[in-house]
Amino acid sequence: MELKAKHILVGSFVLISMLSLFAFVAWLAKVEFDQEIAFYEIYFENSVSGLSPAGDVRYRGINIGSAEYINIDPENPERVRVLVKIDAAVPIRIGDRAKLELQGITGVSYINIGGAQPGAEILVAKGNEEYPVIPSEPSQLEKLTHGAPNLIASSTALADRAAELLNAENQRLATGILTDVAQITASIASRTGEIENIIDSLHRSSADVVESVRLIRQIASETEPLVQDLEASLSAARGTLASMDSLIGNDGKAAVMEFRDFLAESRQLVTKLTRITNRIENDPSGFLFGERASEFKAK
Repeated sequence: MELKAKHILVGSFVLISMLSLFAFVAWLAKVEFDQEIAFYEIYFENSVSGLSPAGDVRYRGINIGSAEYINIDPENPERVRVLVKIDAAVPIRIGDRAKLELQGITGVSYINIGGAQPGAEILVAKGNEEYPVIPSEPSQLEKLTHGAPNLIASSTALADRAAELLNAENQRLATGILTDVAQITASIASRTGEIENIIDSLHRSSADVVESVRLIRQIASETEPLVQDLEASLSAARGTLASMDSLIGNDGKAAVMEFRDFLAESRQLVTKLTRITNRIENDPSGFLFGERASEFKAK
């Protein structure tokens, strides 16, 4: 009886496990079936080493699909055609570009897409294209690899020029220059005392200049009140001149006429006084007592 119960328990466990496995497979199939897939083509001009079918396709680092096929472009054997399937919910826009990126240090590569501006139009197939084509660009490693020959050539040219500069003639000239520099240095070292005296003189001259500037500032500060007084006097003089201009402008003609009359009367008075003075000098008694009758004279 116990043996039969054990068989029933084991059978039930196996049956439940199988049913759970079938349910999981059905759910997974349903998920794959419900997910909409969009296909795109990518053409790479360079090697796609490290990329394999079912390799990751990412958009700005987020996994959105995988590589479906990788083969040589039949129309151009210098290109590699990669067919990728991507979640249709992810919009691929005009301006997006695909490039290969290395995944860590394992040597495995994946396709990374990105670069479109917000609001750009959705990428669609053109003309006779079966699928939309995502433009590709070299990866940073490929750019470095392609630039390596030019860098090596530039380094070689630089080394050649360095060798030309270091020929025997230039070495002789460089030796002469170093000798001259050594002589100049020795000469300067032998005249250290004179240089120190010159520096001391410059220091003293600088001190004299500073003192002169201080005195000039002091004189300027002391003369500032005088300048202010002078400005006040000039202002008062301007006011006086303005008043005189106003007076002359208003009463100038009348004053001139009165002054002319005064001069005429003064001249008349002077003339009369001159006459009186002459009479006094010539005949003072006649001026004082009047004219007397002439005395009788005998014939």
